[in-house]
Amino acid sequence: MTVMMKKYFWLKLKNDFFDREEIKLIEAMPNGKDYIIFYMKLLLKSIENNGELFFRNTIPYSAEMLANVTNTNIDTVKVSVDIFLKFELMEKWDDGTLFMVETQNMIGSESKWASYKRIERQKKTEIGHCQKMSKKNPIELDIELEKNIESSLSFFPANEIERIDFKSFKKKLLNSFPSYEFKLKQLDGENFLCTHQGFCLKNGYIYNLQTKRLCDSTESFKIWEYLYSVRSAVFEQAFIQNNQKSVL
Repeated sequence: MTVMMKKYFWLKLKNDFFDREEIKLIEAMPNGKDYIIFYMKLLLKSIENNGELFFRNTIPYSAEMLANVTNTNIDTVKVSVDIFLKFELMEKWDDGTLFMVETQNMIGSESKWASYKRIERQKKTEIGHCQKMSKKNPIELDIELEKNIESSLSFFPANEIERIDFKSFKKKLLNSFPSYEFKLKQLDGENFLCTHQGFCLKNGYIYNLQTKRLCDSTESFKIWEYLYSVRSAVFEQAFIQNNQKSVL
């Protein structure tokens, strides 16, 4: 019997939430307050899946299902979803999944943060140096990782039109293939990575399938940089892998 550790999630609502233009515009609409209440219910509903709206983590919610689980009029649900999509507060993926764009920036999780600091301490011990532990939370580190990669990648094409933004690549990979798994062989020079390790993407972080731990920011940086450099092959492999899982 497996005992699941209880997690405590919360939504961090900024004090200027109702001062935002899109919220003011929605609230000013007929039935606008109902739309805002429904929006906040969806944010809370999507917390445990990092923004994705799933029934029991497997089935994307339909409008009728959302009306029932949030105790909201079906017409309000349908109109609200159209408004949220228009204002880019929500995305609808190809498989029908509704994704709350802002949830990941508003989410808090006690156990996730505790786990992250534990991993950082363990990495510090393994490396054997005495650098100070970062006090930044995972979201800040994730943003920093994106900025570092964007500023240091040397293989960007000179033509501005041909440039592929790293954040777009990362978002597309995470949204389209959230359970993408891959292996990396030893690379040359500074891009040395663990040999034949299995990895999968986990909320934007790299999860080592062999050690059952999140990679630290340094290793994650190298892996994301490498994945970006071979992005065409990555999407091809992820697509094949996804089709194989669908058949199974």
